[in-house]
Amino acid sequence: MMICIGLVPNYSFAADKKEGKVIYISINRTNLDNLQEIPVLNEKLKTSGYIGLMNVKGDQGNSDERSYASIGAACRSNIANENVISFSNLNDKNGQIFKSVTGVEPKEISNININKIINVNTDKGTFGSTLGLIGQTLSDNNKTVALLGNSDIVEDNQLVKIRNAGLIAMDNMGRVALQYTGTDGFASLREKIVARMAAKNDIHVSIDDILITSGSQQGLDFSARVFLNPGDVVLVESPSYLGAINAFKACEPTFVEVPTDDAGMIPEELDKILATTENVKMIYVIPDFQNPTGKTWTLERRQKFMELINKYEIPVIEDNPYGELRFEGEFLPSLKSMDTKDLVIFLGTMSKIFAPGLRIGWVCSTNAEVLGKYNFIKQGADLQSSTIDQLITNQFLEDNDLDAHVEKIKAVYVKRRDAMLKTMEETFPKEVKFTHPEGGLFTWCVLPEYMDAKVIAPQCLEKNVAYVPGGSFFPNGGKENHFRLNYSCMPEDKIVEGITKIAEVLKANLK
Repeated sequence: MMICIGLVPNYSFAADKKEGKVIYISINRTNLDNLQEIPVLNEKLKTSGYIGLMNVKGDQGNSDERSYASIGAACRSNIANENVISFSNLNDKNGQIFKSVTGVEPKEISNININKIINVNTDKGTFGSTLGLIGQTLSDNNKTVALLGNSDIVEDNQLVKIRNAGLIAMDNMGRVALQYTGTDGFASLREKIVARMAAKNDIHVSIDDILITSGSQQGLDFSARVFLNPGDVVLVESPSYLGAINAFKACEPTFVEVPTDDAGMIPEELDKILATTENVKMIYVIPDFQNPTGKTWTLERRQKFMELINKYEIPVIEDNPYGELRFEGEFLPSLKSMDTKDLVIFLGTMSKIFAPGLRIGWVCSTNAEVLGKYNFIKQGADLQSSTIDQLITNQFLEDNDLDAHVEKIKAVYVKRRDAMLKTMEETFPKEVKFTHPEGGLFTWCVLPEYMDAKVIAPQCLEKNVAYVPGGSFFPNGGKENHFRLNYSCMPEDKIVEGITKIAEVLKANLK
């Protein structure tokens, strides 16, 4: 056994008045009696009742049954075998075992002592295990075990990078992170958002034109509060994003659906509605890879749309959660980049390109009066978006290449999209139509009018596959022969399996 004692960093959880000690243990075999022979550890066990274990790792998830802990050589990995195994040479058998445990292909394997585990479900890759020799010994003696260290390392160490950004933010700006900040948001983060909007959306604004929100969903809620009173008219694409519809409904507006085709909102239909409809206070659109259809407006449609907006001077909410997820074709200019009368309010978010759980979105408006109203509502809603979430996001953007990360997730999504579309083309009945998105996360299916997607959905669930019935994406109802599919969250083989099952159900319901 080797024990090294050193100073605890100021930011350590164990630090007290900038004083303390940290204990590093390199150990092969031990038990609680051995630990209690070490005075400093024995005192810690008596007074605090825990020892921290390092090297915590999850195989592919975050539930308790998917995690294990080790400390030094006491147990570095788990394996579906009750015997202690020593790998000296890489071969097909032990390579497969290593991959089943770690989720990665082995390059070479040194001698590793493997602890005993409880095999929960090898087919699905989940494991329930003992804590390892030290952890289990402590647990058996009614000692609380604190798990510290490398938790749930995912592909390309992305989660580790985010965790590190959080630690750096707390270390460098801990007092700031846990305090209030300005309602409009952390200045350095807004500067980075301004730079990114210029590079990705051709939108050139200042940080004074940006308000940080708790996700772009909060921006939708605020938009309704700024522009709508009961009975006011809001125009939306037909169909439109369900989350926006629900956010707007709280203000009791009248919804008018503007017809769309594969190129986006139809200008002639929009012109007719604007010319004949009173009290239109706002238009809501998603020009890039729309939710739920996956459609993208053409450049011509964007230009004609802005001509009509300038003619009628109607405020526009341009929602852009998926714009950077383009798989093919060229990026098209945002509506905001064409805005010459400060009529377009642009909503952005980090959810689809970084981390949805941090809830970082923003409102961009070059109309100071309008943005001031958003700011006023923000003060009443929650005073400000989470300071620590803003600082973590800002730190991540400073230390990492977000563009490179976006390219990696796009490479994953395009394979899944292609697998879904190919399987739909091969298996869906010809009576069912569907979109071919150039990016984003969704495709949209149109059934024969006599079919009801809500009625068919339970039949799909019996086959352990699901979709989102499309009727709720039409605010005025009456169109139940649609459903939405998402290809972002399943591997290709599962997508092929699921689409094949849906196809079977669709064929069984044809007349």
